[in-house]
Amino acid sequence: NGGVGLGLAICSKQAELMGGSISVVSARGQGSTFSVRLPVTAAKAAARPGEAATGQLQTILVVDDDPVTREVARLMVGKAGHKVQAAASGEAALKTLRRRSFDLVMLDMHMTGIDGSETTLAIREITGIAQPRIVALTADVSPETMRRMRAAGLTTILSKPITSAALLQVIGRGSNRGGRSPAVALSSEQPVDTSFFRTQRG
Repeated sequence: NGGVGLGLAICSKQAELMGGSISVVSARGQGSTFSVRLPVTAAKAAARPGEAATGQLQTILVVDDDPVTREVARLMVGKAGHKVQAAASGEAALKTLRRRSFDLVMLDMHMTGIDGSETTLAIREITGIAQPRIVALTADVSPETMRRMRAAGLTTILSKPITSAALLQVIGRGSNRGGRSPAVALSSEQPVDTSFFRTQRG
């Protein structure tokens, strides 16, 4: 009824990220039954409504031109209690950042139009705003991509596909610097974090 057909794709990706699977049984004239299987364990403690997993609510802008990835990230961030907004391009992100401030920008590196590195440089040139932290979203570990990210001042990477745990940990770095994070720290001496590179194999 007027949808854009993302619901099943989002469910499939969410199930995959949680270590589960989704299947369908369909019979002509009788309809379809979708089943989702997820590994679950009993929760040790219930979080209070609206309490963020990182202990501090933040305003976050998710920027990705892939609608499924963008919506999954938005749902993950919002479910943790953070205030989240999404943008479908670097150009849209820049317009949004000129109107309101964010604590963190999660930025896809490969987008149509201006890419993540170009968007980062443009964000840093916006005057009169509190500059947000910027986290790069990518599965690309090519030397050229790493060089462009370093040149743009991007030093934190969140590996795709994004998992909920990794996402919340990297968000938490702003308020809990003592915590460990799966994000990559780039430097001129170590242009590619070895643990990040291992996650891209296979």
